[in-house]
Amino acid sequence: MKTIEVHINGRFYNLACDDGEEDRLRRLGAAVDHRMKDLKSRVPGIQDPMLWVMTALMLADEAHDSRQEAERLKRQSGGNGASVAGSVSEDELLGFIDSISSRIESIAESLENV
Repeated sequence: MKTIEVHINGRFYNLACDDGEEDRLRRLGAAVDHRMKDLKSRVPGIQDPMLWVMTALMLADEAHDSRQEAERLKRQSGGNGASVAGSVSEDELLGFIDSISSRIESIAESLENV
């Protein structure tokens, strides 16, 4: 297990990840940071706790939409969970969504201790 530094919302976080997952976690962190910057630009004066909650809700909404799309693709493929038109399988997509959700929860818990 490795520890990497991720920069989100002007702060650095040391996060543990499996070997080989470093770049992916950095990209995810950059995506969360980008979302937060975008939200801050649209809602001037938003306080950090609300910023984290709103960002988490936006990501959860996207995850929900992705699950619905995965279900649609599953139905379209005959319900066998196979890859459709070069897309990832439902299991891969759901695993990715669960991974992001777990990371968001970990970040939220660490913020509660700040």
